[in-house]
Amino acid sequence: MKVTVVGTGNVGAALLFPLAYNDAIDRVTVISRKRETAYAAIMDVASALPQGAAKMAYGTIAEVSESDVIVITSGVTQKGKTSEQTYGPNLRIAESVIQGAALKDSAVVICVATPVDSLTVDVQQISHLPAQQVIGFGGDLDSNRLQYILRTRNLPHEDAAAIGEHGPNAIPVYKGEQHYDEVTQELHQFWLRIAKQVDVVRNLATADLLGKLVDSIVTDAKTVHNVCSYHPEHEVYLTWPCVIGQRGSEQTIPLMLSPRASTALGELVGRRRRLAAATLVI
Repeated sequence: MKVTVVGTGNVGAALLFPLAYNDAIDRVTVISRKRETAYAAIMDVASALPQGAAKMAYGTIAEVSESDVIVITSGVTQKGKTSEQTYGPNLRIAESVIQGAALKDSAVVICVATPVDSLTVDVQQISHLPAQQVIGFGGDLDSNRLQYILRTRNLPHEDAAAIGEHGPNAIPVYKGEQHYDEVTQELHQFWLRIAKQVDVVRNLATADLLGKLVDSIVTDAKTVHNVCSYHPEHEVYLTWPCVIGQRGSEQTIPLMLSPRASTALGELVGRRRRLAAATLVI
């Protein structure tokens, strides 16, 4: 399997490490605005795993056409900016990648940049790939954060998940919905609290979970991940627990929603339908 990583910032550079250790991946093409940063990222991997780094090489956008999985990590960072401010620049970056090469019909594209739920819809339309093969990353982070919040409050955390959208619009789903408003606020502010305490957000958790998501695709593992993908029941793209395999998001997992989560999801689906359904290409 051939994987392309677009971008060698904190996420892209860190993502190379789990890919280096993955024996199911034969080649990793590293694309960066600066050739030097791509080489530096590969050399960093070589310092830990020479044989893993040997399957990595700097490449150009044209080489995306050879890839089975394309992970677009590059983009304007969110710290100090709103989603609206990052949307335009990050969409242009994604367009340059998707339009710069003819993708394999079987390729799976993973979007990472903010706002990921909107960008995933756009990338699917631009690429003309089947909807299940274009997915957005972020829900795994939110679900883990939710479980952490619930644990610290001694609330039921088993099977808890954050659905709908990644980030400040994530909808907590957990048994009992105790202290729901407080839990929701803490979840929505989780990343912001990290960003306020450091000069640079390293995004190590993002790279770790992205590596696991890529592994589920290249090994056809049929593992459940919380990703942004097209939800056939709601007829919009939503962040939702899905079975991930070689074809991308292969199945959405049914969820039993308590009243507060159900109401919030209905409102979010309504907004997303108004924004996206008229132009969604499946």
